[in-house]
Amino acid sequence: MTMPVNLADCDPESHHKELLCAFADRKQMLTIARLAKDGEYFCTLCGRVASEAKYICAPVLLSRID
Repeated sequence: MTMPVNLADCDPESHHKELLCAFADRKQMLTIARLAKDGEYFCTLCGRVASEAKYICAPVLLSRID
């Protein structure tokens, strides 16, 4: 599966405050670690992994990636 990657599309300033990219922008690494634990979703923009799709911008279920 080929996924589009354009980091310019990921702007933490414009995101909801509860997305991983916004937490990273605010240097909240422990929060990121907690939300990434047992990750099932992959962000096609930045490559972050989260346990729930609602925490990333462009989620794809990891089990669907070839």
